[in-house]
Amino acid sequence: MDAERWRRVEELYHAAQERPTEARREFLAEACANDAALRGELESLLARSESSGTFLERPAVEMAAFGRNEVSTKSRPPWWIYAIALAFLARAVFTTYFCFFGPESMGIDVRTTATYPIVSKVAPGSPAEKAGIRPGDVLVRANDQAIRDVNYWYWFLCNVETGRPFTLEAERGKQHIRAVLLLKRRPVQYWSTGEGMVLLLNLFGQFTALAVACFLAFLRPKHALACTGALFLAVYATAVFHRYDGYDSVWRQWPVWYQGLLWATLVLNSVGLGIWFTFFALFPRPSFHNRWIWAAAWTPMVALAIIFNYQVWHYIYGPENMIPSAWISAILAACWIAYIPGSFAMLAVKYWRLPDETERRRVRLFVAALALVVVLAVPVLVYSQTDYTNSPGAWLFLSVPMRALATLAGVTFPLCFGYAILRHRLFDIRVIIRQGIRYAAAKQLLLLAAPAIIAVFVADLYLHRDRRVDQIVQDRGWMYASLAGLAILAHVRRNHWLESLDRRFFREQYNAQDILHSTLEQVRAATSLGDVAPKVVKQIHAAMHPTFCAILERRPTDATYSVISIFPDRFSPPILRSHNKVVELTKLVAKPVQLSMQDGWLSRELPEQSSGIDLLAPIRRSGLDAFIALGKKRSEEPYTSDDVRLIEDLAIGLALLPSSPPSMDPASEISKECPTCGQCYDVTDEFCRGDASRLATNSFPRCLLGRFRLEFRIGRGGMGLVYEATDLQLQRKVAVKLILEDLIRDAAALDRFRREAHLLANFQHANAVTLFDAGVTPDGRPFLVMERLTGRTLREELNEKTRLPPGEVRSIVGQLCAALSAAHRRSLIHRDLKPENIFLCDDNPHRLVKILDFGLAKLLMETSGAAANTRFSTVGGQIAGTPAYMAPELLLGAKPEQGRDLWALAIITFEMLTGQRSSLARNEELAGDRRDFFNWALAPEPDQRPQSAEAFLQRFEQCYGNE
Repeated sequence: MDAERWRRVEELYHAAQERPTEARREFLAEACANDAALRGELESLLARSESSGTFLERPAVEMAAFGRNEVSTKSRPPWWIYAIALAFLARAVFTTYFCFFGPESMGIDVRTTATYPIVSKVAPGSPAEKAGIRPGDVLVRANDQAIRDVNYWYWFLCNVETGRPFTLEAERGKQHIRAVLLLKRRPVQYWSTGEGMVLLLNLFGQFTALAVACFLAFLRPKHALACTGALFLAVYATAVFHRYDGYDSVWRQWPVWYQGLLWATLVLNSVGLGIWFTFFALFPRPSFHNRWIWAAAWTPMVALAIIFNYQVWHYIYGPENMIPSAWISAILAACWIAYIPGSFAMLAVKYWRLPDETERRRVRLFVAALALVVVLAVPVLVYSQTDYTNSPGAWLFLSVPMRALATLAGVTFPLCFGYAILRHRLFDIRVIIRQGIRYAAAKQLLLLAAPAIIAVFVADLYLHRDRRVDQIVQDRGWMYASLAGLAILAHVRRNHWLESLDRRFFREQYNAQDILHSTLEQVRAATSLGDVAPKVVKQIHAAMHPTFCAILERRPTDATYSVISIFPDRFSPPILRSHNKVVELTKLVAKPVQLSMQDGWLSRELPEQSSGIDLLAPIRRSGLDAFIALGKKRSEEPYTSDDVRLIEDLAIGLALLPSSPPSMDPASEISKECPTCGQCYDVTDEFCRGDASRLATNSFPRCLLGRFRLEFRIGRGGMGLVYEATDLQLQRKVAVKLILEDLIRDAAALDRFRREAHLLANFQHANAVTLFDAGVTPDGRPFLVMERLTGRTLREELNEKTRLPPGEVRSIVGQLCAALSAAHRRSLIHRDLKPENIFLCDDNPHRLVKILDFGLAKLLMETSGAAANTRFSTVGGQIAGTPAYMAPELLLGAKPEQGRDLWALAIITFEMLTGQRSSLARNEELAGDRRDFFNWALAPEPDQRPQSAEAFLQRFEQCYGNE
């Protein structure tokens, strides 16, 4: 978006905000009568401003700011999230029903052997004890069916029913025992026992984990890490490690459709280790992107899931053809040994490589919560298995208090888990605990002072109750009087002491209020912004303790903001560029923006020299363009709402002052005389505006590589400036693109740029502009040399004609598909296909179409080093692609694939045919087969769209081939 467009958006945005909500629609309709895209941008920005106070709240803010208003940042979750949530909720309801209305336990623990199970323990007072079963009995038959191995025993155990008698036959030495058991529902008294309370805690923990999982999934339905974490928590909540008496019989009593929901959760539980591994691979940032690694990790899980669910099917619906349990145990043990240590090793390696302290704290919080579960819950789980109930230490971990403590640890884990994923910024836990305990202890001491004195008085009277009252008063009256005086003093002075305590622990907030009044007084007495700026930054620094505080100002002819004053002086001043998206958006909303609370996206949009800025507040009035910039607090706490309001008030006060005196050298003028043609040119431009059209400054060499002589500028884009040049060796006209200086900085990046550019030059196609050469100027600025084209871009064509005839569209689409098909076969993706990058040549009778900048976005993204750490692949404040032509999953951080170009091609095709960008509502206005074509090409899910340029062209020809 160019500067003029931004100014227009800014004016209309603030004008609309000043109007009542019911009058805004009419105002926008009148103000944007001939610009539907502008109206869409404004409506989207206003909607976000109303819902959140500021629209700078989600990483997908480009969709609103750049016209992608069809996709809401708070988009509705896809249907499959609702389906999975419904399945796990059904599982939780079923588990609760089973706990309250399922059969009581028969009270038998068995020890598995190669043949028959042997009773190892019989619970006192249980149905098994009442029926005569004793420890050491060998169970041989159940309901007159032979127990051939342990699988049949567990099948029988899980299929007993409430109120239906069943028989057990056992061998006790040489005796044959036959016992009849009848299981009832759990009595009400059961829930007052230790076992019952532990079970209630388990249910509470299950619903807590599911609630956190749903919160994660529905809050960030397009975030891969959040969705994976939600699924991980749901599986964690519903995992069953113990076979309960009658579980399968209750399962079969529910309707078939409900059993289908239960089976869905069972299938997901069976791949729990794969979900575990996936989460570790994504948290806190992806470990790898290679699809073959993912395939290798998930293939064993899929095989295990098939085996596991086959076994469970027979447990529920019949014992025939069951797999021996020894096989299942061996497979499970192998997977656990491979996946669990491997996941922790991967996380450890990633942890030591994480440069961001917040991400390292996320890992520490997650590991600490998980360690608490492992230390407490895992031993309980292990010792509860029959083979270990008599092991040393079992009495401790199987006691009710320890089991309750382990359950509470299991409840703590999902809370810490969700906090680690969702929290924008984590602070040092030592600071939080230390300040919290100190403040709570001191405050409670003051609040309890008077009651404590009264308690001492009553206790002393009670200890001397054997003495007469007059004796007590005579001997201890002085002490009682002193205590009474202290109690009265504590009560009277309590509010004053509490205020002093608050000032001690929250002195920043109190200092900030004092600073506000004193600073505003100084502002009123100041004569210019430059006079008061040094005092303001020092006082803000003293009140809020940021790492630095600075006031920056920009003049209309400057490309960057210069520092008026900064404190501490030793701090390296931040660099802000006028066309940076963070700067433009902050000026647009006209209020302070805290970058660290925007999930890291906004702070990553700033150049490296300004990455320390945490709070940015605009100082705006006519003729003045300035900012207050604050670094992060030294205490690592976020800026509070009071802090933000204070800075906003200061910015308003500073905006009333005259601008600071000019700091430019008097000899430096806005315009200079061109040494080539003698006419004047703007110092902010590299070239003369006179008719001579020659290079008018010595900041760049006239001849690149001793071969390409620059002539005049023919274009300007988001990635650089384009000049017409002469190839002195081949005597032909070429186009030279000088890449913006802030996109590629260091020497290593420049070397990568050269290598990647030469590899890109190997791709040549009739419908893609040819890249001849690439290099770097002596002052370190990279450039590309391409063929010189005559004609105009598709955007210019659409601006003039609005829409194109179907026959011409077919020709353009066919040529575009040919170029994309050839590129995709070589694994090249354009990444920024739009009408501005499609050129219509005039010097060809068949209107040859050329794609510009093929692979340039990827080349710059991979060589800049800035995009490696961003979800949206941005470099130097520019997004790698135009949001209006980007598939929705790419705006949310998905890996670019060939479908990215096909989505953009579909948007461009619709725009050429209708003069408008596509949306679901507009698609419905088309005829049946054409509407189906665009619904297919722009389907919400990537796997439902065309998978190749050939498929796209074939179906397009079927719809528009007769026109």
